[in-house]
Order: sequence, then C-alpha cells, then structure tokens
Amino acid sequence: MMDPWLLIWDMSKIGQQADTCNVLSAIVQGENESGPREYLLGAEDGKRSYTLFQGHSGPVYSSTFSPLGDFILSSSSDSTIRLWSTKLNANLVCYKGHNYPVWDVQVEI
Repeated sequence: MMDPWLLIWDMSKIGQQADTCNVLSAIVQGENESGPREYLLGAEDGKRSYTLFQGHSGPVYSSTFSPLGDFILSSSSDSTIRLWSTKLNANLVCYKGHNYPVWDVQVEI
C-alpha cells in the first residue's frame, strides 16, 4: 500500500541522543491545512527523527531532491505535483492541471 505523504529522515541526527518526547514539533501549513510534522521513531535508545510532509490526497508515486537538497518535488495519484522546502519544512506550491496520476518527477537544472 502506498501512502499520501513523504517521510524525510534526518540523517544528521543518527547516533545522537534524542529527546524523550515522541513529537518534536507540529507545523501545519499549506493547502488544506497540510504541512510537515517532525517525529521521533524507533527504539528507546536509538530514536531517529524524521519529517512527515503531508498534502497529497492520494498515494505518492515519486519524489526527488534538488541538487542542493533544499527542495523536494513529489508526484501523486491525486494528479498533482508538490514543491516542498526542506529548510522551511513547508509545501510551497501545488501544481494542478494534470488529468491523470503523475507517476514520476525529476529536477533539471
């Protein structure tokens, strides 16, 4: 089963001591009250943080980072492409107008 969200793991925090709380923060932004949420996941001694980017109404088929890692593009069965900021943890743009699901996205410079 595919999910209508993206999980972005924070690789810089692997091996570091995590807070004891389960939820680091909750930020709600963007269309339809969609936005990222930061969580901790894993065993008590080895929790890893990730950011949950929500906004698509159907399964996410593809995602890709920009070359510098500051943006993510995602495509979905909901016929949209979303542009996310990894610095702001926010959905910047929702590109609509496709008549069918968008199966793949790429970043070109």
